[in-house]
Amino acid sequence: TDCELLRVDRAKFHALMRNIEAQLRNETIDFLNAEWNFLSQLPVSEKEALVPHLVKENLRPDSLVLKQGERNDWLYFLTSGRCQAYRMLSFQEDGQEKTEAFALSTFDKGDMFGEESPLQGCESSLSVCTKSHVTVYRLHRNQLTVLGRQNLSRLVREHAGTVPTDAQLRQRRSAVRTWEAY
Repeated sequence: TDCELLRVDRAKFHALMRNIEAQLRNETIDFLNAEWNFLSQLPVSEKEALVPHLVKENLRPDSLVLKQGERNDWLYFLTSGRCQAYRMLSFQEDGQEKTEAFALSTFDKGDMFGEESPLQGCESSLSVCTKSHVTVYRLHRNQLTVLGRQNLSRLVREHAGTVPTDAQLRQRRSAVRTWEAY
């Protein structure tokens, strides 16, 4: 059998890895300082402390990021692309159990999502799917409770979205059905 050996110079390899780490660190700092990002309001010391905990992730279109009914440990900060939030709701119609998807909101650059589970310790009440190629930074829920991160926790709570209740969605569905009947 044919065999090919590669030789890797240890010093060059480590230098390359340091360059890549520095580039990723700079990208993360740029993200934290961006005008469109509400995290830019954090003090410099808190942003510096967050850098090693933010995980950059690239997602393909139609990727399920959050699933309704599952616990989520991450906050997501969208830096590019678009995501759609929706909620599945079951109801009785004509004596049969039916399920319908309700589009709730669209997330774009600068938006945060997934905060419900980390803030409230509950299962996610919605699903989020990518609609295009997406880049997000993820932050684990534990980082919200680290000593000295009160500003982060406050900012996340201030920018947290609201999710309609089942009753509100049923009311919306009823109003749409009534309107369509005309």
